[in-house]
Amino acid sequence: MEDLFINWWCWMLLNIDRVLQLLAEGKSIEKIAEMSSCETVDVVKIINDARELLLKYEKPLAKKKLIIKKKSTEPEAPTTVKEVNSIREILQGADLSVIPVKSPITIYATGLFNEKTNRSGIGIVLFDKENRQVGKLSDYIGKKSDLVCEAMAVIRAIRLAKHIEASDVRLRISSEILMRYIEGKSRDRLPELGKYLEQIKELSEKLNLKFEVITKAQNDKAIFLAQKATEKAFKHGR
Repeated sequence: MEDLFINWWCWMLLNIDRVLQLLAEGKSIEKIAEMSSCETVDVVKIINDARELLLKYEKPLAKKKLIIKKKSTEPEAPTTVKEVNSIREILQGADLSVIPVKSPITIYATGLFNEKTNRSGIGIVLFDKENRQVGKLSDYIGKKSDLVCEAMAVIRAIRLAKHIEASDVRLRISSEILMRYIEGKSRDRLPELGKYLEQIKELSEKLNLKFEVITKAQNDKAIFLAQKATEKAFKHGR
């Protein structure tokens, strides 16, 4: 009886959107539990319970905000701190509204080093098949070269696409140089880029992904978000 009361009370305090919002803000599972006067296992159980509800009512919830969801063949929710922290990492700096699952998605992504702030950031914008903006991401990534920033933006974009189980992904970037590296057409070797290219290759497997190179003018929203991330980090002394 006591366990039921705890579960009910935690559920009242922590709906799934709130949990993920706190995770995206950088809060750990332990911190969320502390803020809500719950145990860590209770927070994880809430995520697990929410997963079961999403799987049970998949169709009516498809038009609503959906952050944590896996294929119906994999009904298990993330049950470890590592798994949930991985989701938090993917969603860091994200602002997602109505994300359709298992649907085509178009993603604009870029990364840059801002000389004025001496910091790097990535920017991502997501559009659904009706060309409606359904999400964006602006995240500070430390101090990296422009090319590495671009690669990190691509990695985050692919991870987001896999997270929402996009059926088809059109990934638009404005770096022809990075595109040549991804396609294996560049003869230049950049050791600092190697591990990121490997991640892109690995993440792209079993994903219906198509890259497109666009102009910076066409990628202006993502560029703005990347710059915004560096300015915010500079303002807060990060």
